[in-house]
Amino acid sequence: MKKISVLFFGITTILMLYVIANGTIKTDIFSLIAPNQSILQHQETIQIAQQRITKKLAILSTDPTLLSAMNPTLFQELFVQRDFDFTILNQLKIASLNPSVYADILQNPAHFFQQSAEQFLNPFLLRLDSKDLLNLSSYSSFLKQNQFTLDLESKILFTTFNGVKYYLANGVLKDNYDSTMLLNEIARVKQIADSTQHIFLAVGSEVFASESKAQGNHEGIILGIISIILITLLMYFAFHSWHILKLLFIVFYSFLSGISVAFLVFGEIHIISLIISISLIGLVLDFAMHWLGDMSNQTIQPKDIVKFIKIFLVGLVITSGGYGFFLLSEMDFLRQVAVISIFGLIGAFLITTCLLPFLLQGIAFQPKPILQKLISTLMAGVKKLRIHQKAFILILCVFTLCTFVFLLPKQNFTDDIKHYSTIPESLLQEMYQFSNITQNQNFSDFAIIKSNNLIDTERSITHALLKENLIQDYEGISKFFLSTHEQDILKDTLQKHRDSFIDSFKAFGIKEEILLRSIQSLTQQESLDLNAIRSLLQYLPSNPLDTFLIQENTSILFFKNPIINARFHTILENNNAYFIQQSAEVSKYFTEAKENAIVLKFYAFAFAWIVLWLLFGFRRALPMVAIIIFSSLLSIAILLVLGVELNIFSIFGLILASSVGVDYVIFANNAIVPTFKRFFGILLANLTSIISFSLLGFSQTYAIFSFGISVSLCMFLCAFFALLFIAK
Repeated sequence: MKKISVLFFGITTILMLYVIANGTIKTDIFSLIAPNQSILQHQETIQIAQQRITKKLAILSTDPTLLSAMNPTLFQELFVQRDFDFTILNQLKIASLNPSVYADILQNPAHFFQQSAEQFLNPFLLRLDSKDLLNLSSYSSFLKQNQFTLDLESKILFTTFNGVKYYLANGVLKDNYDSTMLLNEIARVKQIADSTQHIFLAVGSEVFASESKAQGNHEGIILGIISIILITLLMYFAFHSWHILKLLFIVFYSFLSGISVAFLVFGEIHIISLIISISLIGLVLDFAMHWLGDMSNQTIQPKDIVKFIKIFLVGLVITSGGYGFFLLSEMDFLRQVAVISIFGLIGAFLITTCLLPFLLQGIAFQPKPILQKLISTLMAGVKKLRIHQKAFILILCVFTLCTFVFLLPKQNFTDDIKHYSTIPESLLQEMYQFSNITQNQNFSDFAIIKSNNLIDTERSITHALLKENLIQDYEGISKFFLSTHEQDILKDTLQKHRDSFIDSFKAFGIKEEILLRSIQSLTQQESLDLNAIRSLLQYLPSNPLDTFLIQENTSILFFKNPIINARFHTILENNNAYFIQQSAEVSKYFTEAKENAIVLKFYAFAFAWIVLWLLFGFRRALPMVAIIIFSSLLSIAILLVLGVELNIFSIFGLILASSVGVDYVIFANNAIVPTFKRFFGILLANLTSIISFSLLGFSQTYAIFSFGISVSLCMFLCAFFALLFIAK
């Protein structure tokens, strides 16, 4: 039997390691949840837009040679030099005319003609077409993008800030890029820049995601190691033998079980789910702690585990059943942690009952006398408290009620994902510096435009929003191109004011027939629609349509600091546009998922009560479930006093802890184990769990912090009341 167990767990361990090695870990917080019905119709467009946006990297440096200094294997494309085909640019001189120049011509054509005539003899002025006396090509949006202008010598976009010249490059990262390499390359080039007194900045959502992933991995490893060390010391102190380290096989195997099955089910898991799953180190030892608590001062034999299998199965069924309800949630995070927890517990149950007895065969654990004395003192204290139980419980009930009455109404029950992640201060400073230099800030919210004439629709939307001060700025196709209608208006304006054009240039001795041919070449130029523009641009680098044009007749329009109100939405709806405010949408989903989780938890409580009723009878089952519910409510009251937000993570922490609390009350009712040994087992199981979960309270990510604090607090209270229940 021992050989079969070793062979089974050895083979399954190898298979699970293979699955995990080929799994994908996601760091984007927007990927945690599934979209609701209101956004589902735009999901394909949103996914395409996010893929294009998230993989982009903007590089800014005072030394143009550093723009291409990063490892090229990171990039799918890297645009440093803008090698424009000036023949194509000349064909687009009307279609790509800067919208502000277009507005100036329409408003005061005579002034524009006069200004162009005065610049005609300037030898330093860029002139792509000698026949175009108005030199419209030099006003192309390609040559001046926002604050950046094309350096015709180096063919690199640049801007000047505080008297310093900054050069810009844009890259698109590969889908399977190495996040560690990305961070290392940025750090390496920064060192080169620092050594030569230059500035180098690389900004993009993938930089933040890579930093978040690195921080999460580092945090998870550190917390996991500390957790294992502390739990190991606790177990050695409790059992006074290094053989107790064999329990680490349970931790290792259960962790592999939960993570590998999650990868098989979901294909990928989120970094937050992974970090939280590491905290299950203490939870999966509950079975072993209860069994070994009973086996203290006895020589262990494999058959000794048999009498515990039933009680372990009861705990496994109730706890796993409680998690199982969360598989009904729409939130990937809830489902991932549920799967990891269920199969982690199944793995812990299997290795505890089928392999651990053989690993510990012939060993006798003898707790130190000081530990026995501490437990005896604790038992005496709990029994004394039991005498005044009614008064004690009444005080706690009054405290909980007062907290709910005075503090709970002041709580903002709406989640805000901006509080759930921590961006390193250095990255924030770089983002702020980049934004100041480029004057391009907070273009995170966008609208999906569906129209047969995208440019005119965008122009209508942005004109209305800017007029009513509902946005500060925007980015879209209409920032680069004129619609066919606008091109026709421009040509009509040039034709109507032809005499003014001729008069402006005649003063410089230019023959009228040359002037007529020049204005005629502009007015007779074909107006280009979006398909024609796309056809001309398909071979050019850094095509702006790649960012904004998602599908045929579908584009995205970015807004800077929008004021979201009824009028804002009315303007968009009137133009068949849908606004996407990602952080607000996800925060809304989190709030809905939290409410959904609370409802599901009540089903789980009902399920636990039914199972306990069938096993222990109505009168015993009722206080057992009451202990768990009251521990959860008291935990909420304490969290409110401590100022911890009742976000999705703290609520889910309470839900997880209450599921574990069921194990404590079940173990407390295991009459085949003496009272002292039940105290011993529950106390050790609780301490191992609290150690692993409380360490999450040191996380720099608020979501993980609130989860760890809520779990630790509720687990402590569940164990405390379970011990009080034993003392009855």
